[in-house]
Amino acid sequence: MYRLLFIFIMFLFSAFFSYAQTIFKGNVKNLHGEDQAQMLIMLKQEPDSMMVGYAYTDDNGQYELSYSGENDDLLVSVSGLAIGTQMKKVKNKSQTVDFIVEEKEFQLNEVVVKAPKIYYSHDTLNYLVSAFSDENDVSIGEVLKKMPGIDVAESGEISYQGKSINKFYIENLDLLNGRYGIATQNISPKDISTVQILENHQPIKAIDSLQISDKAAINLKLKEGAKGVLALMLQAGIGAGVAPLLWDNELTAMYFTRKNQHIAVGKTNNTGNDLTNELRSFNTSLDLTAESFTHIVMPSPPDINKSRYLFNNSNAVVTNNLFTVGQNKEFNFNVIYYNDYEKRESEARSSYFLTSDSLLIVDENIRSSRNTNRLETEIRLSENSETRYLNNFFRLESLWENDNGTIWTEPTVNQQLRQPSIKMEYTFHWIAKTDKAGFEILSQNGFRNFTQNLTVSPGLYADRLNNGSPYSSVQQDVHANTFVSQNRFAWLSPFFIGKISVSPVLGFGF
Repeated sequence: MYRLLFIFIMFLFSAFFSYAQTIFKGNVKNLHGEDQAQMLIMLKQEPDSMMVGYAYTDDNGQYELSYSGENDDLLVSVSGLAIGTQMKKVKNKSQTVDFIVEEKEFQLNEVVVKAPKIYYSHDTLNYLVSAFSDENDVSIGEVLKKMPGIDVAESGEISYQGKSINKFYIENLDLLNGRYGIATQNISPKDISTVQILENHQPIKAIDSLQISDKAAINLKLKEGAKGVLALMLQAGIGAGVAPLLWDNELTAMYFTRKNQHIAVGKTNNTGNDLTNELRSFNTSLDLTAESFTHIVMPSPPDINKSRYLFNNSNAVVTNNLFTVGQNKEFNFNVIYYNDYEKRESEARSSYFLTSDSLLIVDENIRSSRNTNRLETEIRLSENSETRYLNNFFRLESLWENDNGTIWTEPTVNQQLRQPSIKMEYTFHWIAKTDKAGFEILSQNGFRNFTQNLTVSPGLYADRLNNGSPYSSVQQDVHANTFVSQNRFAWLSPFFIGKISVSPVLGFGF
């Protein structure tokens, strides 16, 4: 009985409220009779024009509004982005209110949004490239020189706040493995939106909380239009008139995606442009420098800018490739070939006053040439996660360097020096870490074979070198092998003996 009474009372209340609500509905069309969707319909009270309801027209131009107030007079308006506002005064009773609207054009006020040149985001300093570059900048390296706090040495090495950077990334990937001159000299600033400085950057994520770095890294953020697009850039230059014929040509191909990155560069010139700066690696590696035991006599370079006196013919072909092969895993394969032919000439006249009436004049003319061929291959497989770091790196370098020289004196002396060498490096770096413990294994090994073969003709100083007997030439042969091995095992998490903290490290080298 009570349940039936409750249902009856609720029915009366719902009927009362349904009766008390005023319903406004209608349609919005334009002058051509077309339904207008997404038009804003507003219901306002008089006389204060306070909004008491709103709705949007559907795809058929229909709308519906409800009102439960007591005002006798109301206002219904329609407005939209490309129409004029219309308003109608209506009585407080359910009814149909249709609108026919007129489309009109209107002009938005100009809004200029300027991004700051430099801004911080957490521990990252961002430089807006467009704020520092102009139409004369060909490469991003030229723009880096204008950014405060960043220094670019003549060798191409980049420093931030006086300290060399420890990584150079493109879209957070280490494509170049320390040879970032390839990027700074060949990537156009038009393809870069932001240069990021990652301050106190620890490249190994597994020890980020254990070993704080005081060095920074650079990360280039590409514009969206430069991603997933094969970019080809050709520069050709040739000059004739006064000998010799000059040329400076280059071809660059780039392709960047979220998972793969590729840069291929081919360059050739004889204008004194030294290409070795672009190919130099700024990663710290084993010292496998072999001592030079002999050399030919060559003219010494003057103390001026190298491009002003260098007579060379330089050629380089470089390809750098990075593939992501899994989460936090990368595979790099890089090949570099470099060829350079350099010529030097000098003339000197020396006058020696032996006595008051005796003068000895010595004229010396030296000409030399050096032909260098270098081939390098790098392979790297790495994993870099919060709990695991693995770096397998192998480098093979072959170098052929041939020197020839002639000294026009009495008698004329000819020199030939052959210097082939081969160098191999292998690095194994493994870090494993848990919440409470971890260890590190680092093994760096390198080998270099270095040979020098010097021939000088004719045979000079027979009384000192050949017991006074004449001979046609003298030859010197040097063979040197260098092997370096550096190994370390470290326990990352210290353990305690009483109040003493112990962090064991075992290392040996050869």
